[in-house]
Order: sequence, then C-alpha cells, then structure tokens
Amino acid sequence: MDIIVKGNAKAPTNPHPDQLWIDHETGLIHRPNHDPVELNGPTTGREYEELKKASQRNEVAMAHMKRQMLSIFQCTQCRQKFSGKFARIKWRKVDGIDMETLVCFDQKCDGPIIMIEDALDLRKVPGR
Repeated sequence: MDIIVKGNAKAPTNPHPDQLWIDHETGLIHRPNHDPVELNGPTTGREYEELKKASQRNEVAMAHMKRQMLSIFQCTQCRQKFSGKFARIKWRKVDGIDMETLVCFDQKCDGPIIMIEDALDLRKVPGR
C-alpha cells in the first residue's frame, strides 16, 4: 500500500484506489475502501512543524536504508559478498571509545564489512 502525504498541495483529484493519503488541509486520512477518518495529531502550529520535520528526517533515513539494501558489501574476514541483507551491529572499543561497528551478517563471523559497490555509483549500470 502506498502512502501519499499532501502538505500545502491540493488533494489528489483521482487517487489510486490502493493508496492511503493524508490531506492536511482538511485533517482527514483517506483509506482505500473506507470512509475518511480524522487525523490524530496536530494539523497546525509548532507541533505540526515538528511532525513535518520528523517526516522529512524519516524520508532521508528510508532513502539511506534503501541505498544500503541495494549496495554490495563484503566481509573483510570471510570475504562473503552480500546485498539486500542488514548487517549486524557490534560494539567495539576503538582507541578506548565504544563504537558501533557493522559486522558480517553470518552469525559465525564477526568480521567488519565494507561497501564494495555503492548503489548510487552512476558509473556502473546495475546488472552489467
């Protein structure tokens, strides 16, 4: 199900029947095959502005996550290559400071991973 959020723009004239969309002008959530429901939460003021900023931060985080899911990583110890999987996070001491380290997705290996092919690298066409 796709979600469309309309801020200052007008509501879509003919939305797709499988899309959920929010119209902030009227304060209604339009769900597929249901009557509109009132938006729970602020629709004006400082709280609404904070909600919009949080929504923007979420979009950036989602784009970063999609990029990492499409990129190809390799473990520095076992040399396995993988993409589409989330790496595990381990806390390690580096120069006396605890830091999060991305490690191999394989439970038997705790080697750090590196990105060997970035999904945003436009010099190489995917699949070639």
